[in-house]
Amino acid sequence: MEELLKLINEEARRRGIAVELFLADLLAQKLDPKDRVDIYLKIHEELLREIDEEFAKGNLQASEKL
Repeated sequence: MEELLKLINEEARRRGIAVELFLADLLAQKLDPKDRVDIYLKIHEELLREIDEEFAKGNLQASEKL
């Protein structure tokens, strides 16, 4: 199990995305196109919300972190 987690972390890092986004992308590939679009929209909405929160805190580099 530890090797699997390491592999997931390495692949997400290689792609430059969070582990959660990497896993969501893997799962979304198995869905029909409409459901896939819905998931991607929800993910992007959450990322934009997180960026807005960071900017509100004065973190002007929020987009680089997310």
